[in-house]
Amino acid sequence: MSDSAKSLTAMRWVRQKSGSAPPELYANCTQASWTVYDLRLQLGSVVPSEADPNDLVVENVGAVTISWQACEGDPGMHFLSSLPRTKR
Repeated sequence: MSDSAKSLTAMRWVRQKSGSAPPELYANCTQASWTVYDLRLQLGSVVPSEADPNDLVVENVGAVTISWQACEGDPGMHFLSSLPRTKR
């Protein structure tokens, strides 16, 4: 493990200065997109459509954009090495 990865895993997580907890999101559907600099994960939940309850849609619940540098330093993100890093 590199020194930068060790220092990231050794950091202590604290609450925001405002004291509020970060939002908790549930997603059972994700869509990834990326640039040469960032990875973006769109998060969604599969729910029945309001127009037709027999039809399922993905309700957008949020997104996270992470720099490649942060991803590569996190041992939990090892699956990212399979994504091509090409300019779009």
